[in-house]
Amino acid sequence: MIRISLVSGLVVVTVLVGSAWAESLPTRKAGLWEATISVGGGAGSQVSRQCVDASTEEGLRGLVSQGGPKGMCPVNTVEKTGAGYRLHTECSIAGSSMVSDGTFTGDFEREYRGTMVSEMKPALFGSGRTETTIVAVYKGDCPADMKPGDISVNGGPIVSATESVAKAQAALDALKNNPDLAKAMREMQRAAKE
Repeated sequence: MIRISLVSGLVVVTVLVGSAWAESLPTRKAGLWEATISVGGGAGSQVSRQCVDASTEEGLRGLVSQGGPKGMCPVNTVEKTGAGYRLHTECSIAGSSMVSDGTFTGDFEREYRGTMVSEMKPALFGSGRTETTIVAVYKGDCPADMKPGDISVNGGPIVSATESVAKAQAALDALKNNPDLAKAMREMQRAAKE
């Protein structure tokens, strides 16, 4: 379960930061957004509440334009379709290559929804394919205890999205740069295949 949660978390971070607000997608309406993020394979779902404004949206766009945290996702394209947007992202996570394709629809004023299918090679912690669905609804003004950029997941503590991205990057760096951890990951991947 821990390995599934970690892979799911990495996919969600990548989807949210790496692709969902690329330059071609509309800017979300300022205020509080609640998103239900479901990851296939029995990993469950998460509900995030995020307060956004024009400045935080611009910051996410800047992060995406550089390929995510430390260039984690150098390929990131968005194509407008008749019904919404088609996305394609190529990322490198902990020694695995992740290619994600998805679609998003909605007006980004009241709601939006999307599905991303991610393929990881080699599989990370035994997970080679993940489907993530995001359904987001605008809830109105930000509450008094949240400022733009703040996010809360599953009713947990309110944290800065910028700090969350930095923590995710540190975790990814630890996976990538720790030879013992890399060896343990390879052994876990091998065991998952048996």
